[in-house]
Amino acid sequence: VNRMNNLSNMPAAGIVVIIVIIALFALFLVLLFSVYMRYKGLSRGVKENPDPANRFMRTLVNDYAAAYKRYGTDVNTPAIIENAISAKLGGSLMCERFLNNAVSLFVTLGLFGTFLGLSLSVVSLSELLGYSDSSEWLSVLDSVGGGLMSALSGMGVAFYTSLVGVACSILLTILRVIANPESQRAKLETQLELWLDHSVAPTLK
Repeated sequence: VNRMNNLSNMPAAGIVVIIVIIALFALFLVLLFSVYMRYKGLSRGVKENPDPANRFMRTLVNDYAAAYKRYGTDVNTPAIIENAISAKLGGSLMCERFLNNAVSLFVTLGLFGTFLGLSLSVVSLSELLGYSDSSEWLSVLDSVGGGLMSALSGMGVAFYTSLVGVACSILLTILRVIANPESQRAKLETQLELWLDHSVAPTLK
């Protein structure tokens, strides 16, 4: 109950920062598993039976056939695979770049919330000290309580935003270890290279 009251008394700026961090975490979570499952689906298709209707596979085979007719066995298979992935899976590669910077982004947002909360605390304490020259002591005593509550709410922004940012970065790091798009893409590239060299190349001869 006390934690809920602390969150309800938090300034709107701190709540906005926390909502942004959580929304970005949900977005990166969707991107992580969608890219991972896309690479895994392509890898499973290469291992079982490549679908000729798949645009990526069709583009890859056409590029490989054209290069094989020109260079023969000296064809650069990895370069053709990388070119096909860049052309047809560019969205997945862009998502990978976002995911690579996600952990540092969460930490940065947490630090932003920390400095925001500290600045709110400094402003509240400055206003509180400004009442010290007043001759109305009763109003001064009343303002002391309100000023301290404002300062504590600013500190709450600093701690809660840092906590949420660090927690999201840790969770995303763990999930990336479990479902790593980069390693799955590397596995896909290896399977495609073996498939092109050992299954497609003999048919082109």
